Amino acid sequence: MKIVALVCLLTASLASTARADNLVVNGSFENGLTGWLNAGEALPYKDYGATDGSWSLIFAHGNNAGSVLSQEIDTISGTKYSVAFDWKSTHPAASSEQSLSFFAEGSAKVKLTELSAFGSYGGPFNANSPFLHFSTTFVANSSKTNIVFSDSSASSYQADQVLDRITVSTVAAVPEPETYAMLLAGLGLMGMVARRRQAQQG
Repeated sequence: MKIVALVCLLTASLASTARADNLVVNGSFENGLTGWLNAGEALPYKDYGATDGSWSLIFAHGNNAGSVLSQEIDTISGTKYSVAFDWKSTHPAASSEQSLSFFAEGSAKVKLTELSAFGSYGGPFNANSPFLHFSTTFVANSSKTNIVFSDSSASSYQADQVLDRITVSTVAAVPEPETYAMLLAGLGLMGMVARRRQAQQG
């Protein structure tokens, strides 16, 4: 029984190491702006396409660039996190470049990426224009981290950027070789015990 308990404990440890839960609340905007702080004219909307559910978030709803969307999440200083999201430009003018800056802000503000794309996807109400998927990582420097998306476009036109399916998760640690060795040893011992019992019963 002790060997079984040991193997179960190691297996549970490996499973918990691999599990990655989303730390963001309402990352697909199916519940409006719940969990988010909105400074500017970002707005959940249904008519611009979505990659998870029916809703996504549009920037520059009132024709003004500069909107900032943020959410504070609990983090562990020194721990690595993975961030992923879907984004597209829906500006009708092919010559208009739309930009979105992404930051992780704890005890210090770190700019992780800046995305940009030109328009020409058929207008702001073209729900079929393609989303682009982005992912990056950061190392937290505080127990609280603000995930910040900032519309840094030079110009705007109604809903000219769309954001959806935002996830933040802890990067799974790779188990040490010693952990695997202990698991294999435990399985080997279980096999030996099972064979001895079969021999005794026979």
